Amino acid sequence: MSIKKLEFYNDDRASRFFDLYDELDGQVTASAIEPNQFSGWHMHELQYDKFTVVLGKVKVGVIEQNGTINEYILDSKDPSTLHILPTQIHCYKNFDEKSLLIYYLSQKHNEGDEFRFTEEEIFKKYNYKI
Repeated sequence: MSIKKLEFYNDDRASRFFDLYDELDGQVTASAIEPNQFSGWHMHELQYDKFTVVLGKVKVGVIEQNGTINEYILDSKDPSTLHILPTQIHCYKNFDEKSLLIYYLSQKHNEGDEFRFTEEEIFKKYNYKI
């Protein structure tokens, strides 16, 4: 038996516990999201993500390569998992209650595979605000 100390990170997007199970090729992370918190627009060229909300409700915006915009409401009272493909630009925004988002990344976090966009860039190009 062994205990692994987890990496904790807190910023304006969420309070996160990174890489819960380091023996996996990918990464499982738990994010506690405060009311109305927003995690910025970004995409990955290589990795896919799987999002599941286990407490509360979170809105996820996804922009496909062809410019199609989709909004998904992930709600712990109606559980589901959202699969976000590589090259899909995505973000999330919490509602009025604290939420807990568990997500799987198909590879360990790689800053070189994370491409960020400002809200203004997204609005200017897609005329969309989450």
